[in-house]
Amino acid sequence: MALALWGVMIAASTEGPADDEPSWDERVSNFTLPGPDRTSNGYDGPFSIWSTQYFIPTVSTADPDDPDSHALLDTRGRAISPELKREDWCHGVLQGSVHIKTPTGEIQSYAYVDSKGPTQADCDRWLGQLSDGVKQASRRARFRRLTSPLDCLDRERPLTPFRTVAVDPDVIPLGSVLYVDRLSGQPFRLNGREFIHDGYLIADDYGGAVDGNQIDMFTSGEEKTPLPAIVTNTRKNPVSAQIAPPDSLPAMALKQTLSAQCREQTDQSAPLDR
Repeated sequence: MALALWGVMIAASTEGPADDEPSWDERVSNFTLPGPDRTSNGYDGPFSIWSTQYFIPTVSTADPDDPDSHALLDTRGRAISPELKREDWCHGVLQGSVHIKTPTGEIQSYAYVDSKGPTQADCDRWLGQLSDGVKQASRRARFRRLTSPLDCLDRERPLTPFRTVAVDPDVIPLGSVLYVDRLSGQPFRLNGREFIHDGYLIADDYGGAVDGNQIDMFTSGEEKTPLPAIVTNTRKNPVSAQIAPPDSLPAMALKQTLSAQCREQTDQSAPLDR
């Protein structure tokens, strides 16, 4: 939708005591987007989903004498990180990203790119019941150094804790905004603060281990079992979800606010002599 029309709709929705109303950016950041319009027929569903979680683990560099340590490699096979013990290397592969804390206290961040290199390390013992195909791919993982912990890379929107979910695109189209009724009203912690979720998620990621009606919620890792009413890690406890209409105010606000963060990051990193 054109930005001009977006601006008109947002302005129309906040007529009245605008000074007392939070901005749409604030509503997105504070998880206070309004619930769906129950009189609208634009919501697709409901359909059943079940949820797992993923996060960015923070690990330390390996002991220099550890014979079973591995550096993260880029797509050319070059080492781009300090050496990690194999378990930490594998957790980075499993989660798709990793923060490495160096001996000087610096945090370096990396994100998975592909599995097109030669075999580097066997992670089977930490991958549980995942398919043999996923386990084979994990051994060949290649990474990219991030300029910030939640770098946009080639994304339109950044990974956003408790907003971004990975999906199977054949079931839930990428870019969809989901409303999960049972998620609304659930408490959680993020960056040391307490929040109450508004129920909205955005399907902005995917992975080979996410299948069917599963969603994989990106969390901060502050809690081992966040949102226990939703993140059950088993398909035996599904919840009901709907896809919000693309032109609904909550969906537009969520997409525009997160997209703006990547545009700002691109503008800041762009060379001045374009």
